[in-house]
Amino acid sequence: MDCPENKERYYHWTAPVRVLHWTRFLAIGILIFTGLYIEKPFLPGGTETMAWNRFFHLLGAYLLVFGFMFRSYLMFFSKNPAEADWKELLPLPKNIKGLPQIVKYYLFMTNYHPRYKRYNPIQGPVYLLIGFLTVIMAMTGFAIYTGWLHSYFAWVNVLLGGEPVTRVVHVLGMWLIIALTLSHIYLVLRQNALEKDRTFMSMIDGYVCKEHSGD
Repeated sequence: MDCPENKERYYHWTAPVRVLHWTRFLAIGILIFTGLYIEKPFLPGGTETMAWNRFFHLLGAYLLVFGFMFRSYLMFFSKNPAEADWKELLPLPKNIKGLPQIVKYYLFMTNYHPRYKRYNPIQGPVYLLIGFLTVIMAMTGFAIYTGWLHSYFAWVNVLLGGEPVTRVVHVLGMWLIIALTLSHIYLVLRQNALEKDRTFMSMIDGYVCKEHSGD
């Protein structure tokens, strides 16, 4: 897909960032499906099906945790400025000064919003929240899992007041991640359709369409 005449192609997302993005996306998909089944089984097969779902749930957890760890490493320590972008996520005054305008844009109250380097005033805090949720979900998930993981994270159950409370926190976290994931998909497709800036394709080949090279 080529850019409109008033826009040019710019390399926006590096290969490691894109690979880690899709790794986490795959992991979240696996975790949501298997998590919904574990919470309320809806497939035939009984204990065998449950065992497979628990296996893939743990596999998804590993993918999510290691993907998060690698992305965090790049965010803080990469020598490439396009990857070391942790400062852009912080809710600093310079990062959130355009918040009212981007809210109006998302609510279809205006067709204009300021241009941002990578993350707008909503994306930054939300991505921080997703990172925080990833840690919470990993800790609570490992705490209620059987085996050696449970023994290492049993203190989470003590901290939260018991394993039943940990399960509730884990399930609520799952539904929050579902809501954030669906919102993310909607906003990406919306941005892609309205701005024609290759928002979706940019996470595949790395290139976006921008009006000005200084953006």
